[in-house]
Amino acid sequence: MFSVERLPSWCPRGLDAALVVLAVSGAITDPLAFSHGIAIVLVLQAFLLERRAAAVRVGLTALLTIAASAAHGAAVPDVAIQVPFVYGLATLVVLLADSLRRSRSTTEAALRDAERLALYDTLTGLPNRVLFHDRVEHALDLARRDRTSVALLLMDLDRFKEVNDTFGHHVGDLLLREMGPHLGEELRDGDTLARLGGDEFAVLLPGAGAAVAVSVAERLVRAVERPFVIDGQALSVGASVGIACSPEHASDAGTLLRRADVAMYQRRPVRCPPHSREESRRARTRVASSTRSASSCSSASALCVPRRTKTSPP
Repeated sequence: MFSVERLPSWCPRGLDAALVVLAVSGAITDPLAFSHGIAIVLVLQAFLLERRAAAVRVGLTALLTIAASAAHGAAVPDVAIQVPFVYGLATLVVLLADSLRRSRSTTEAALRDAERLALYDTLTGLPNRVLFHDRVEHALDLARRDRTSVALLLMDLDRFKEVNDTFGHHVGDLLLREMGPHLGEELRDGDTLARLGGDEFAVLLPGAGAAVAVSVAERLVRAVERPFVIDGQALSVGASVGIACSPEHASDAGTLLRRADVAMYQRRPVRCPPHSREESRRARTRVASSTRSASSCSSASALCVPRRTKTSPP
């Protein structure tokens, strides 16, 4: 469908000028002889202008033609037949153009809604798993081209089930909605925060390595630990975060997500996956040795990481 915005600014004005010239010429000489040319201009305007503007032009030119015809002494039967036919046809075109315009707007709105339902989480408005996977693939392609790194974080909320069981799913949903703005404050403009489902969130950090990823993960956990006031209730939750980096841990989106998922369910809340079985063995040893120091932290804390865990495993 044509629209005024897609055409040069002179085009609608040019059609208005042509309409005026034809109408005035007809009024001076023979109105009925110029009515067909006027109708053609009106039909073109019907597809460029909104219904009201086009209808006003049809009405004014029809009245001008009738008045000029009477002034020139045109035969009444000719005026009675030609004017309704010509300008009635123009009116029908105006209505048809408006109907098509409205139909297109409705279709575009439906397509936008369908795209949003397919790519965004309906509860939080964040990208869903499908869109997040696509963005990870795109970030990996750019990283391979530019020889940079990509970090992926998976985060699971701690004590979220207790919130649902104690206060109800309505409060749990409100808490999840608050997570998006809360966590987004800790991220850069180019980062992606997504909700994968339930109480699981994911973060894509293009151009970031393990050290940056751990720093971001710690900020996210601290943000989650800050109390949320929902329906007058102060809610306290925590988070466990798993980190995987490309190219160190994986070079494709599926594997990178799995490595981050495995890291998230290990015992330390912020964790990068090891590179090999030997590293896995050493990592389990380090986790076991850090359990005592971790247990001495406040029970309200969702992150208690020994200083050496701020760097990726050797």
